[in-house]
Amino acid sequence: MPPKFFITHSWKDIEFARRLCDDFRAHGVEGFLDAHSINPGDSIPSRIERGLKDCDVYIPVFSPDALQSGWCDWEIDMAIVMKMKRGRPQIIPVICRPCDVPDRLMHILYIDFVARYDDAFRELLTKGFGVTMPPPNADPPKPAPAPAKPQREPPAPRIVTPPAPEILTPPKKPATLPERFTHPETGAEMILIPTGEFVMGSDDYGDEKPRHKVHLDAFYIARYPVTNAEYKQFVDAEKHRAPKHWSGGKIPMGKDNHPVVYVDWNDAQAYCRWLTAKLKGKSQKFKVERDGQLLTLDFELDTWQVRLPTEAEWEKAARGTDGRKYPWGNEPPDGNRCNFNDNEKGTTPVGKYSPRGDSPYEVGDMAGNVWEWCSSLYKSYPYRGDDGREDLKASGSRVLRGGAWRYNSYSARAAFRDAVGPSYFGGNVGFRCARSP
Repeated sequence: MPPKFFITHSWKDIEFARRLCDDFRAHGVEGFLDAHSINPGDSIPSRIERGLKDCDVYIPVFSPDALQSGWCDWEIDMAIVMKMKRGRPQIIPVICRPCDVPDRLMHILYIDFVARYDDAFRELLTKGFGVTMPPPNADPPKPAPAPAKPQREPPAPRIVTPPAPEILTPPKKPATLPERFTHPETGAEMILIPTGEFVMGSDDYGDEKPRHKVHLDAFYIARYPVTNAEYKQFVDAEKHRAPKHWSGGKIPMGKDNHPVVYVDWNDAQAYCRWLTAKLKGKSQKFKVERDGQLLTLDFELDTWQVRLPTEAEWEKAARGTDGRKYPWGNEPPDGNRCNFNDNEKGTTPVGKYSPRGDSPYEVGDMAGNVWEWCSSLYKSYPYRGDDGREDLKASGSRVLRGGAWRYNSYSARAAFRDAVGPSYFGGNVGFRCARSP
């Protein structure tokens, strides 16, 4: 059976997309085109995500309008993530009107349909689907028999999750360390996650299995993702490249307190190294309780190594120790708890959903808004920090956590895992910082 296709296109290119789809079907190749595959009442993001998961060959159709389309950008991002994670779909860019291919797909050979549709379609059908067309002057092929109507998939098993307890209190934190502090350079708030075990993963989905216990030493994690304003301090100080959507190196108007996006894993690492260097010789005083007395302690910062959180640290900060499904508990997401499912059409200011969407440690924005880079290589569970996955010099895909504003509630779960290559950057990928005391 020939591979299945998925066509991404701007609505201004719908006639080209329909012609492409019709020609595929005339040669016995089936797949997804939104105009034919999405029915009234369907959830558009969910139906698109399912179509991408089912396809074998992903065909983004490029034109000047497609390059400006948020929907096209979203579908391309999803396809790239799936390709990095599962090895499929094969991605074959197509140009229908003169334009450039986006930077993140420049390494892939595209097919130019401009003024050569028939030859280009023959090339796409042969190389992408293994279907050979007869020469132009040959007799037309006999129509292929109509493919059998696919059987309806059985309903997914119902997963019953016990309700979250009414009061979810994190374990008591050590008295010798401040529970939180404000970073002296960026003003970002850091929160202490105490030593101890937590439940990592789930028994519901493939790469989240098995559900297992992981012991972590205490660490600090930023309450919110790094913002545009915080990242600009680094860009200006180090002459580092600005995110591609910052016109003239300036933060988009009104986005100072939004999470920075279009940063790859190496950008995030460079920011952490810069922040580490900025802390040399710094200290702060904190009031802490010890043996029933309130004491003032000096908290030295010059030995701090600012870094990305490991995948295990990120998950513990997001779900605490009670195995909850989402940062706030087991209730499904809604518009009062997080930015997901394209309900805000873009990023939102950090802290907008606090405290309702916070984790049991009061860490915010850990569901939706932007994917967050972790230090860890993407490897199977159970998690072990000494098995090479925390080697910062090793090659391979790095973990993303938290879901994003374009993605549905499935990816907003605290146990959800994704991964892409360290050079990937997108309009829904950011990061937050961590540090071990």
